[in-house]
Amino acid sequence: MNINHKKINSLIKEVEAVLRKIRKEEKKTAPTLKKIHLLHKMSAVNLVHYKRFRKSDFRVSQRKLGDLGMTRFANAQGHVEDSLIKVLYLLYRLKDGKSADFKKVNLSTKKSKALLKFNTESLLGSPSKGRRVRIMVTMPSHAAYDKEFVTTMIENGMNCARINCAHDHLRFGWQLLKI
Repeated sequence: MNINHKKINSLIKEVEAVLRKIRKEEKKTAPTLKKIHLLHKMSAVNLVHYKRFRKSDFRVSQRKLGDLGMTRFANAQGHVEDSLIKVLYLLYRLKDGKSADFKKVNLSTKKSKALLKFNTESLLGSPSKGRRVRIMVTMPSHAAYDKEFVTTMIENGMNCARINCAHDHLRFGWQLLKI
């Protein structure tokens, strides 16, 4: 494989810049993150990383990484920092065969998958028999008063419901009362 060292160096700089940005955002949000329950802290930190990562226009670099057979971060939302570190490791290996010294991340890809499973089951319970997913239904506001409607949805596989009043007549009724 012919390695273009100039392109590799450019990618290293871009990935390192994104990594610095997500870590800077984590420090910036530290006072808020301190208030989060320990069970949810790693997920909250990753959410900060993910939101900052998505603010970066990283598309060109992602295409270049894909051309090298590396991740384009399409599935990195649960472990952003770890994914960036792993890509940097590979880029440094391509550059000169050596490995840079990277600090160990708190939320590895493996840990993030286990955490997602734990949080999902804590929030939504175990999946129904024969399914690996849960079904959440956004209900109209009349569901709050229609027991038969809700029962039918449960019988047909609904695991979780939310009532959204933003797009129905009740929302407009409240607006009229404010006038």
